[in-house]
Amino acid sequence: MEQQVTPLTITPNHESINPPIIIDLTQDEDQDNGWTCLCCTMINTGGVMCTICGSVKNLVGPVTNGNKGNDNRGDVDISDVVDGGSWSCERCSLLNCGSVCTMCGYVKGSLATANDSVNSSIGNVVGGMSIVGEGPQWSCKHCTMLNIGRICVMCNRVNDGVHINDVTERVVVKDEVIDNGVRFVCKKIGCGSTFSSQLVYNQHKKLHKESGSRPPQRSRRRSGEDYNAQYERLITHQYIKKKWSLKGVEKKLKRLKVYVQGEDTETRAKSVLKFVDRYLSLFNNQYDYKICKNVDFYSYSYGDRGWGCAYRNFQNLCSYIVSYSEEYKNRLFDGVGYVPCVPRLQEYLDQAWDNGFDKIGQTQLGNVSGTKLWVGAVEMAVILRYYGFRGLIFQFDTPIHASALAIEYFPNTDIVQFVEEYFGQNSTFKPPLFLQFEGHSKTIVGISNNGQQKSLLVFDPVCWSKTVLENCRNGVLDALLLPVEQLCHKTYQILLVRDGIMTEYERESSKVVTNSAWK
Repeated sequence: MEQQVTPLTITPNHESINPPIIIDLTQDEDQDNGWTCLCCTMINTGGVMCTICGSVKNLVGPVTNGNKGNDNRGDVDISDVVDGGSWSCERCSLLNCGSVCTMCGYVKGSLATANDSVNSSIGNVVGGMSIVGEGPQWSCKHCTMLNIGRICVMCNRVNDGVHINDVTERVVVKDEVIDNGVRFVCKKIGCGSTFSSQLVYNQHKKLHKESGSRPPQRSRRRSGEDYNAQYERLITHQYIKKKWSLKGVEKKLKRLKVYVQGEDTETRAKSVLKFVDRYLSLFNNQYDYKICKNVDFYSYSYGDRGWGCAYRNFQNLCSYIVSYSEEYKNRLFDGVGYVPCVPRLQEYLDQAWDNGFDKIGQTQLGNVSGTKLWVGAVEMAVILRYYGFRGLIFQFDTPIHASALAIEYFPNTDIVQFVEEYFGQNSTFKPPLFLQFEGHSKTIVGISNNGQQKSLLVFDPVCWSKTVLENCRNGVLDALLLPVEQLCHKTYQILLVRDGIMTEYERESSKVVTNSAWK
């Protein structure tokens, strides 16, 4: 026997003038092709209650739970918000049937929402801006929603078109308010803000994440990390990856203390140019080359990988100066007689700055000791001038071909001509050249021409010096060859050291670093 379904009786909460409204719930939902809610215009499929506002089919007003009867469904009361007619919300323009907007909570005929008493106690403020109930109506540029407060109730954007999550000011909620007895405290060091809303707390954490993810603008360095700290971190990482044994790591760290206090021999490779000269001399009929002598090759170590190319090329240059004569050895680096490590070179640069050399550079960079700041040819020239050596800077601008599609840089032939003339001169003092360009630097130790291609012979700190030495011993010179066709950077600088010691007058005049004229 088919079960009988009792009709649903809906009675208003307030004193009713009209008789109760009877709604038949026996309608087959599977045969319903959809109906439009008279309250919020939502198109519903099946059922007799709107899935958005809770209004009953063909009736205005949401349904609320009343006293239950014997049929476990009982009478259902219409909420107090039902006032017998539909109206357009002045804040979000939604069509409503009660006295409270089902979208934004706006109270009919007022400038506030039904939750204003709660919002005022919580301190509904984002970055110092009130969210609700302030100012005249405005149309959101993003979604065209009509709003009264500073924040759009539809797309959550500020009046000026910026999304609320993009506002950089801190979200503020009064500390004394706790919803449901739960308080959220920001654990970021130096913040400690408290929140009573999980949503606002998550937005606050997102702001911290976005502001903290911006890359540093001046240097690629970890906070508080220097040469030694990076060395220990990368060595430890090698042990974790099982590429180094524990004994090997401990041995490396012990040697690090020796390198930092004295001569830097960890990445130094001697006799590289001897093997290069020996190999090229076997092909006199094929190669026309000019090359330096007595230059050691220093490459990156774990402590300066990624930022110390200028110091390594400067070590290559200084290895020639120290080996040239006893006078130069006793003068450079306070007469220590060897090429010091990178941290010591940083101290020498700060010392030169403190004595008045290149004050503009010191103002721009600050002290470099204990940091991983990038430096270049100018800073290395400052150290040489501080010790009385004639360090000159030459700048070369690469020719440009501009078209409607792109800007193309031609190979810089001026550098090639400069290098050829420099290594072709008859002089006993011929140190290597420090080549600086955007983002990197190399040491020019010679130039070669096999009749088909002309190439510079360079020491690149990126290449491991011991591997380069072994390859040159076997006649493999690929790591040293820089074809002139690749000299296409926008600007180049070359640091050249002239023979002789400056007079005191020349030394004082050299405190201001300027580019020297070549032609």
